[in-house]
Amino acid sequence: MFVTFHGSWNRQPPIGYELAIVEFGNDGQPRANADTKDPQKKVLWNEDLSICPKQCFRPTGAAVGPRGEVYVSGDSTGDIWIVRRSGANGEDTKGGAAKFRSVGLAATVMMMWWNVVL
Repeated sequence: MFVTFHGSWNRQPPIGYELAIVEFGNDGQPRANADTKDPQKKVLWNEDLSICPKQCFRPTGAAVGPRGEVYVSGDSTGDIWIVRRSGANGEDTKGGAAKFRSVGLAATVMMMWWNVVL
């Protein structure tokens, strides 16, 4: 299940500002232990939260498309990002940084195991 963490606006240091995945088993239960504080695996996140909330990736919603791609909307700029799992066509699966640039936004967003289509 994909989860968008919109991020805090009144907390120091800021938290959230990420797209994550929470894995569930065939029994419908989360795979992470019940006492785990962070059961999510980050997919897209900001490298520097000190610029949040105004100048960073701030996801508001996610939807999975027919080919497994994930459409992520954000309210910092109104952009929609398309994220797809890497490795399907021999792409690098080590993860890395993607630079997101749009009007009023220049943030480094970290990604793990996914490619981002701008």
